[in-house]
Amino acid sequence: MLINRTGRKKIIQNQGKEVKIMTKKNHESVTVDVQLNLDKNFYNNKNFAVKLQAYEKQGQSFLPWDLGAAQKNLEGLEDNIGHQFTLNDVEIDNLLFRLKVIDNKNTIIGLADSIKTFQEPGESGGGSKDTDTLLILREKNIQLPFKIEMEKDQKPVLVLQEKIRLKQLFKHNIQIKVLIYTAAIRDILKTYLSDTEFKDCEYKTKFIEKIQQICGGDLNDPPDYQNDDGTVNEEALNWINESISLIFSNPIKKGGKNIIYMNEFEKICKNLGDEEQDED
Repeated sequence: MLINRTGRKKIIQNQGKEVKIMTKKNHESVTVDVQLNLDKNFYNNKNFAVKLQAYEKQGQSFLPWDLGAAQKNLEGLEDNIGHQFTLNDVEIDNLLFRLKVIDNKNTIIGLADSIKTFQEPGESGGGSKDTDTLLILREKNIQLPFKIEMEKDQKPVLVLQEKIRLKQLFKHNIQIKVLIYTAAIRDILKTYLSDTEFKDCEYKTKFIEKIQQICGGDLNDPPDYQNDDGTVNEEALNWINESISLIFSNPIKKGGKNIIYMNEFEKICKNLGDEEQDED
């Protein structure tokens, strides 16, 4: 909600009237389109400037963008054509925005925080068809190279060690991606199937449906994780293994090409083995 410090006005965020932010996922970046229609009765002042900052939930913050004078972002102006920016190395599902209107003394006149991507009525998924990813990727200073964070009704988060720049390796190195993804997906599926806290989890259903979609419809619904006597159901463990195997064995679009991760992984491992034999 955008509120000025005098208490004279409120601007409701994300309704497409005064603040409208659209995002689109590209190959390695996110395009941000911003349209402001500020109240001309309040913000028509040559000394007011507008700043917009993008940030990730529980993650990094980016440098604010200068949207110019508030007078250039008023409702009804013909030359109010909006703004466009690009963000690199960011998870679109995890993105929020903070808008400030300030005067020439840097006093905050208006403030909107936790602005989400605008959605047209009936639209889902944050206004972009490309937000349907399995995991949120995040960097933190943790003791392990990576770990999984899960909360009920929230998308799982794959946390990578910040100090060793593992995120870049994960994105561009197939060996690292396959090894980390294998462990991460296994951990998430096991938790979803075995932990009663996630029994009615909204995102659990979405996650499993997305897994089945990636697997090309070749994966059945998961069996119960426990047998009636409380022991672990071997069929459930086999289902988890089959899920991971199908994920890496089905073609996935990357950089405009269809690749099969397991095939690429096997080629790299074989080439490394051949190189070691040549050295011997």
